[in-house]
Amino acid sequence: LNNMQQLWDEMEHIEKPFVVAHHATCVGGGLEMSLSCDFRLAAKSASYAFPESLFGVLPASGGVSRLTRLCGPHWARWLIMANKPVNADKAMTMGLVHEVYPDETFEADVMEFCHHLAKQNGEQMGAAKVAIELCAELGRDSARHIERMANSGLMLNPAYQEGIRRYMAGIGGKKG
Repeated sequence: LNNMQQLWDEMEHIEKPFVVAHHATCVGGGLEMSLSCDFRLAAKSASYAFPESLFGVLPASGGVSRLTRLCGPHWARWLIMANKPVNADKAMTMGLVHEVYPDETFEADVMEFCHHLAKQNGEQMGAAKVAIELCAELGRDSARHIERMANSGLMLNPAYQEGIRRYMAGIGGKKG
């Protein structure tokens, strides 16, 4: 269990986005691993559960803490204490998944999302991942300092000025 926890912690800390796609039942350790990913996408047929309570234990590799942080104690109680599974639509309501796609187009929809991510600025994505995780743990004032520090480095990148120029040129052409 300790090795899995270390791996999933590492996934959270790598400055690249992790996307997990659920096209079927996601339970126990698989769900715990999914909770360490940045984006969770579900097919309409996906479902989620923590069956550990059937064996008299809790999810042992960060499942309790990650689920509680993502979905709140209300839904953590539902999945862990009440041992109630949820379908993809309920998982979306809970904040467990970001999007639910039709089964028929699931693979194409997931690939489209991944291609969209791949087009984003890599340095911005890495800085955003770190800043979001830090800000989640800090108060408002400290979180704003993290934003400023992250942006200070990003704004030194020549790609930033070029991006601003292209954006402004696009807006200027749409006036009127």
